[in-house]
Amino acid sequence: MVSSMVSREERAEEAREEEQEEREGRREEERRKNMHQQINEGAYHERWIGSNMTTKGKEIGLRAATNNFQRKLYGSKKNTIELIKEMGKVGMNVMLATEPGQGTKTNTIMFKNTVKEYGYAAITCNRDDSTIGGGMAMITDEAWSKLAAETKIYEPMDRGSRGRAIGIRGKTTDCCTADC
Repeated sequence: MVSSMVSREERAEEAREEEQEEREGRREEERRKNMHQQINEGAYHERWIGSNMTTKGKEIGLRAATNNFQRKLYGSKKNTIELIKEMGKVGMNVMLATEPGQGTKTNTIMFKNTVKEYGYAAITCNRDDSTIGGGMAMITDEAWSKLAAETKIYEPMDRGSRGRAIGIRGKTTDCCTADC
């Protein structure tokens, strides 16, 4: 009789533990579902895929993006200004732009001058300065434009491969004061 009571109590305890585990499992599943829903809602934006860039939290350092401008960046001051304003609006620090066309020397200079008017900077590499072959540009906001950088543009013998790679490395400065 005692053994049957113990086993009943043990079974009841096991049933309670099982129920508790099931409740915890359901809670965890609900928590995950809510978390994924919040992530999906926060990441949605009508104009891009990826992180929602409409807000920039304090914990976010560099905010960078890349875009293929499809022959609409170098040859249009209006498009360049729109890019700069959008970068400022979302707190973007760096834009790596692919510009497949209109990479003439005149357009590149116009582009860099427009960027400079807004306190930003641009480093460009084009296939060559005599064609509209395009290339790449890295646009940096006011803060990142102040950092010293060393640029290496990939210039292979094959003309068709030029303007497709650029290396940019930040340079450190020697610190000579005790304040740094």
